[in-house]
Amino acid sequence: MSADSDNVWDEEKIDEKFRFSERVIEEAEKDASSAKTQENLRTCVDKLQQLSKQIDQLALFSTNDQIEELPTNSLQYLLVPAYLAFAIENINSGIEKRATYLKAAQLHYRAYLERLLIYDIIAFKLPWVKTDENDLDSESTSSAPPRREDPSMRRTGKVERLKQEKALELNLAKLKAARKREEDESTLREILIVQMRLWAIKTMKQLDLIDDELKILEHMEKIRSGEIQAEPTTAQKPASKSLNTFIIAKSEAQKKVFGLGYPSIPTVTVDEWFDQMQKTGHFSGLNKPITIKGQEDEEKPDSDEDDSEEARQKKMRWDEFKDDNMRGTGNTYNKG
Repeated sequence: MSADSDNVWDEEKIDEKFRFSERVIEEAEKDASSAKTQENLRTCVDKLQQLSKQIDQLALFSTNDQIEELPTNSLQYLLVPAYLAFAIENINSGIEKRATYLKAAQLHYRAYLERLLIYDIIAFKLPWVKTDENDLDSESTSSAPPRREDPSMRRTGKVERLKQEKALELNLAKLKAARKREEDESTLREILIVQMRLWAIKTMKQLDLIDDELKILEHMEKIRSGEIQAEPTTAQKPASKSLNTFIIAKSEAQKKVFGLGYPSIPTVTVDEWFDQMQKTGHFSGLNKPITIKGQEDEEKPDSDEDDSEEARQKKMRWDEFKDDNMRGTGNTYNKG
């Protein structure tokens, strides 16, 4: 590979660019929001784009090759499109450019999965890829329209991929531990293949997130352009009319005596309450007569016992007591 003196990145080796990008991706997976990580992500995008061009110039991969025919030191570069997509997706681009960045990441993620599918590293059914074997070439499948996936199948796929991701992470940790004990090329190849499959699971998950975010951005754009109206928020909705609470007194005299503003003290008389309810229309459309508690008992004919003078006097004394002592007024101990 010839070096170009006008481009400082061409002076670096392919492996050095890849290692730098790999470290930045690992850093961004933990936290991509810091200013330092954001700066590294932009540098990482530049390096990966140049690395992708150099890989194409060197023709490291061919659709006619089998995975067994690829040299071990070239396998890691199959991860370049996935790394590039992840770096682009996690750059803070602002709301105006967000959709553009997401669509670019989407293309690289799809290209990554399509390449793994060609080499039989994965066996996923990609919604945007035609089932005809003659149409598996990445150039033809990338432009194919995505198929609408059934929601239940999508949920089932997410659960299954989550299980696969956990299993691959566990397997990868075991292989790396074995690699530290003994540097064996077959173990290294297995590590790289497991790593590619793990990133395939991550890629499917990120593609789902990108689809959801693009729908939200599209909806927001329609609102900004006036194509649709935004739904009013809770703060913008008119407040419902609140009903004033009041306590009914038996007579005007009781209102004057007991209407002191306490929560349990009468503030209006029965007549005033009735007038207010009638003015506000609360009695409109009511066919059933209003029955006041106690009225039914008063309308019942008195029994023989009530006709006696003693019972009548007792009832009068009880009525007078209730007029002078409202309910609850006797329990005033330790209430100031």
